[in-house]
This record gives sequence, structure tokens and C-alpha cells, in this order.
Amino acid sequence: MTLGQLRRHPIERAPRSVTVVENPSVLAVARARERDTALLCLSGKPSHAALLACDQIVTVGGRLALHADFDIAGLGIVRQLQSRYEDRAAAWRMDADDYRRAVVGSTVDLDPTHVPDTPSSPPLADTMRIHARAAFEEAMIDTLLADTRT
Repeated sequence: MTLGQLRRHPIERAPRSVTVVENPSVLAVARARERDTALLCLSGKPSHAALLACDQIVTVGGRLALHADFDIAGLGIVRQLQSRYEDRAAAWRMDADDYRRAVVGSTVDLDPTHVPDTPSSPPLADTMRIHARAAFEEAMIDTLLADTRT
């Protein structure tokens, strides 16, 4: 939805939990598999429209389950949304074990000196610094969608 659409037609009801992902590929696969789930795709850094959608979801009582890439930007997105929504948003599938599974086969370097702390899962940052590789949501699509079965 666009910013204008959300302003004209605000979200008035939301499921108890809405899954928030960073990458459009997750949304595309969910649609192709005809998944009936509450899924909000940020398409990267949250836009004003994405933040307004999250604001509206939280205002009507929904909670946000946050997932993003295991890279510097992805960690920043999760941290930004957790800070903004506090107890209404939680990192989901964003721990050291999930990272270890997702990073298998990754060849994308990650500067370990730039990995920020991950307060919701302190071992995650340490594990990412050790492996020094980014891992993307595409590597976890099956797991993410399996968790969102309705």
C-alpha cells in the first residue's frame, strides 16, 4: 500500500501478529505459494508508508514479528523497529542458530568491525563477527514461510 492509501484508508483491524520481512522475494514466494498470512514487506529500509503501516498495526493491537537480512543494514532495520515499537515488536528468526543455518554457502563478505551489537540476541553479533559473511532472507524463505502457516 502507498502512503496515500494508508492515510485515506488506515488499517483498522490487524491480526494478533504480523510478520515483517525486508525482502520482496519473500513476499513474492508467499504469493506464488498462495500463502494466506499477514505479511508486511519493507522492501529494504522502512519507507514512510511502511512505518505508517506498522504504526497502524500496533495502534490497533497487533504485534510485529521482525526479520531482515543478516547484514549491517538488516540488523539496523530490526533494531530501528524494535526501538520504535518496543514491546509490540520482536526479532523473529534472528538469532545465532538461524544465522548459522542461513550463512551456509554465502560468499558475501561482511566487515566484522561494523557488525553492531544485537541486544535481542547477543550471541548473534558475535557469531556474525566470527563468520564475517552476510546471509540473506532468500536463504531462509522455506523456514520463514513454514513459520507463518495459518
